[in-house]
Formats: sequence, structure tokens, C-alpha cells
Amino acid sequence: MRTAVRSAAAVTPTSPRAWVGRRLGALGAFVLFFGVWELGVRSFGVKEYLLPPPTTVVAALVQNYPKVLESALVTTHEILAGYALAVAVSIPLALAIAYSRFMEETVYPVIVFLQIVPKIAIAPLFLIWFGFGFTPKLLLVFLLSFFPIVVSSIAGFKSLDPDIMDFARTTGPDRGACLQRSDFPRLSRVSSPA
Repeated sequence: MRTAVRSAAAVTPTSPRAWVGRRLGALGAFVLFFGVWELGVRSFGVKEYLLPPPTTVVAALVQNYPKVLESALVTTHEILAGYALAVAVSIPLALAIAYSRFMEETVYPVIVFLQIVPKIAIAPLFLIWFGFGFTPKLLLVFLLSFFPIVVSSIAGFKSLDPDIMDFARTTGPDRGACLQRSDFPRLSRVSSPA
């Protein structure tokens, strides 16, 4: 009986008072953090160029708002373009690696090897090769996004339950619809009769 009461309490939505209480707690934590920051910088006489107090940061943001907004829009454009390029390249590549033994044995080790190269070391090379324009920033965002997407996608494609693929094949879709190739053993096996 107690277990049923506990599980019912866990399923019921939280009350508005509890929701507001959590939000106020988070807001209080932010206020406390910025208050300690401000007090610490002022009390210990930390130079503004090393660690400016939050009030100075907010004042500079308000004073330079148009320039900051313009720069933020340019940065957002570069981030979205780099991420879109990474998705467009990494998902098909991950699909090919997951369903082709040849791609898995040849391309995947190269991807794993290149993943360990520190991206911050490549950034100056991009600036030297491509200048300070849009291209080096696009490529840096692409590199930062590409490896996590491709590795996670490969893991996701390979973790597909073979029984689900067997069921999908019995309903009649073609091989392309099942995202299945005969040289990928986990997905191509037929369920043995019990």
C-alpha cells in the first residue's frame, strides 16, 4: 500500500507552489553567486582587467549593446552554418560506417585517430590558411561538432535491436527502408526458430 502511494505521488505533477519555490531557489543561487563575485572583487582589490565585477560587465554591455548584438548575430550565423555542415556530413558517413564493414575497417580508425587531435591547435592553422573571414570559423565549428555527432550516430545505428529489424523485414519494406545491408551481421541475421 505504501509503495502504491509513493509511486502515485511520484507520477502526480508538482504543485505550482513547488515549481515557483524551485525557480526562486535557482534565482537566489544566481544572486548569491554574483553578490559573492562583486564583494570578492571589491574587497580584495582585484584589478578590473583581471576580473571585472558584474556591475562593470553589465554597464559595458549596456553601453556597447548595438555592437555586441551585431557580433552575436554574426557568431550565431557561423555556429548554425558549421553545425548544419557537420550534420550533413557526419550522419551519412556514420550510416555508411555502421552498415558497411569496409567503411568500418578503413574510415572509422582514421576518424578515431583524428578525434584525439586538439582542435585548439588547428584553429591557428585555419587562420593562416583561410584568413580571418567566415571560412575558418565555419571549419572550426564543423570540427568541434563533427566528431561527437559521427561517433554517437555510429553507436546509435549499431545498437538497433536485431529483432526489430527482423520484424520490419516481415512487414515488407525494401532493404533501403530498413537501412540494412547484408554485410552488417547484427542486422542481417534471421531469428532462429525457438
